Amino acid sequence: MVQAIHSVNINTGWARAFSCNNKRAVHYILQIIGSILGITGCLRMILTKGPHQNFSNFHSIFGYIAMIFTILSLIGGVVNLYSTKISINNKFIRIAHAILGSLTIVFAFLSMASFPITEEISKKKHLGNTNHNLFIALTIISLILILASPIMNVRRMLA
Repeated sequence: MVQAIHSVNINTGWARAFSCNNKRAVHYILQIIGSILGITGCLRMILTKGPHQNFSNFHSIFGYIAMIFTILSLIGGVVNLYSTKISINNKFIRIAHAILGSLTIVFAFLSMASFPITEEISKKKHLGNTNHNLFIALTIISLILILASPIMNVRRMLA
């Protein structure tokens, strides 16, 4: 799903070779594949674990929220695709889709970053684990770099 965000960014190196219509097609394909994989993985974990284990830690809570935002973002993308054919404010739909997609990425990254805390490190009681701190730092840096493009796009649309 991160690559789908980058596919519509004008500054992404690999997406520069595509025209605007091709970028949209690549974005749709990547979003659909990423959404199906994310929703399927989350549903698999919800159905595999018992009801008492589904929301027992931050990893599962953030993952569930990311799944909900993924579904909403996918619906928003479909509405955005057909917003020109129906009388809906296209600018509002694009902004809402960008915000929902950004929230999806934030919660997915929070879910990834909280996994080692809840599963491995809390059992071993390693409070100063360097690998864990490095993973969290890289996750935050990646998140900032990924969200820079949608934030700038929303700011440009609001201006």
